[in-house]
Amino acid sequence: MISAISPLQHGFARNRSCITQLLRVLHSIGQNLDQNIQTDILYLDFAKAFDSVDHSLIVTKLKCYGVKGRMLNWFQDNLTNRTQRVVMNGVASDWTLCYFRCSSG
Repeated sequence: MISAISPLQHGFARNRSCITQLLRVLHSIGQNLDQNIQTDILYLDFAKAFDSVDHSLIVTKLKCYGVKGRMLNWFQDNLTNRTQRVVMNGVASDWTLCYFRCSSG
């Protein structure tokens, strides 16, 4: 399987965390300050990005990265033909197919 995870990825990677990423950034900033090198920082929040991606595209991308067999089947089962409904004050809406969002909580 092709590694789709950058070696610079720290969240959700073995022996790495958001803290190790922060330490790496602070170290780089310190080095640049010592050498009078300008440092620019851009922060992006991708927390809701997954909610806007078509599930079939995720499965297709996983295939391109060499994910197959039971692992691919697990993703397909969890992303395909998902349904949801809302229950409010004991009254439930009709079930509807989910094409984009994922379950959470």
